[in-house]
Amino acid sequence: MPTTSGPPMNIVSITSENFKRIKAVHIKPTGDVVVVGGRNAQGKSSVLDSIAAALGGKELMPDEALRQGADGGQITVDLGDIIVTRTFGPAGKTALKVTNKEGASFASPQSMLDKLVGRLSLIRRPSPGWTPRRSWSRSSS
Repeated sequence: MPTTSGPPMNIVSITSENFKRIKAVHIKPTGDVVVVGGRNAQGKSSVLDSIAAALGGKELMPDEALRQGADGGQITVDLGDIIVTRTFGPAGKTALKVTNKEGASFASPQSMLDKLVGRLSLIRRPSPGWTPRRSWSRSSS
């Protein structure tokens, strides 16, 4: 069972290569909101799926994770104190490495991640007094 004790963890950065529709992407949030935008079939969902695949284990790794035509792929999620790297190849082969910021590896990386996932926040907490620039509403006229 995931734990929610301790302060929330934030994604400091994510790099994904050859995952689903992604050839290569690096995202390093710098503000309160990160917008992943683009046209249909450009890989927006693949970005979110790559976070789930890196942290959630084989159950969340899609059957066809490797981008068509690629020999191998890698997802790296920097959580500040912890770096998660999942590599994957053809036929669903995957490997997971979790290290602390000093470079020490964890013996049971997926078990350690399972305990942390409840603390993970995909968004930074807004600054005090923060309000959205726009609000959208749908009228029923």
